[in-house]
Amino acid sequence: MSNPASKAEELGIVMVKSFATKNFRLQSGEVLLELKLAYEI
Repeated sequence: MSNPASKAEELGIVMVKSFATKNFRLQSGEVLLELKLAYEI
């Protein structure tokens, strides 16, 4: 069975980014009181 840590090392550096905003309006017109988005690059 492979080691998950060694696979992560093969990927290199992973940067975690995030974005947060309040009162985010959707195309439908509805409003999200708070939007939090997190992603890795």
